[in-house]
Amino acid sequence: MPITDETQRFTSLSERLTGFDTVALESTGLAEVYRTVAAEQLGEERYARLLRELREPDDTMDGELREAARSVTYLWYTGSWPGPPPIVVSSRASAEGLVWKAAGVRPPATAPGGYGSWAEAGGSSGPEAFGSVDAVGASGGSGESGESGEPGPGGESGAGGESGAGGGSGASGGSASSGAGGPSGASSPSASGGGSEGDRR
Repeated sequence: MPITDETQRFTSLSERLTGFDTVALESTGLAEVYRTVAAEQLGEERYARLLRELREPDDTMDGELREAARSVTYLWYTGSWPGPPPIVVSSRASAEGLVWKAAGVRPPATAPGGYGSWAEAGGSSGPEAFGSVDAVGASGGSGESGESGEPGPGGESGAGGESGAGGGSGASGGSASSGAGGPSGASSPSASGGGSEGDRR
């Protein structure tokens, strides 16, 4: 809507009432809309008196003038005219309410990313922060061996490993084919007992 002299007078009044400057008020694109609402709701006489007599809001205002000033302030901050019930000007007016600018937050349901965009914000709390299941499994089973007994890059085992450096068993590996505990090691029955049970007979 075009900016008229009446709109400018109303915006100047609103600047004193709301604490926001003219640029901020006009950027909402609702100055003329609110002027029309205020003039209709207050009536011609009260509206003219508000424009004429109100210089700065203070305690010298009478009840009628104070109520009119409060209603215009409420309109700018909420996009509604007070009353029981309040009259909502439009959904756009609600979104442009000065209350959101004063609080430094976006109006509800108007975030540019759309519904659920909060879940896409970069952070370390999502599943990707812990890696995939395969990555976790690989990191626990293919590294250099320690006490877990998994074979390392060269096949060397830890204390509970499955295979020794030469392919034999570790200290607890009783099923390997060779090594200290294998059939050909010192603990083999044939090596320490001198033959099989059949030979002794």
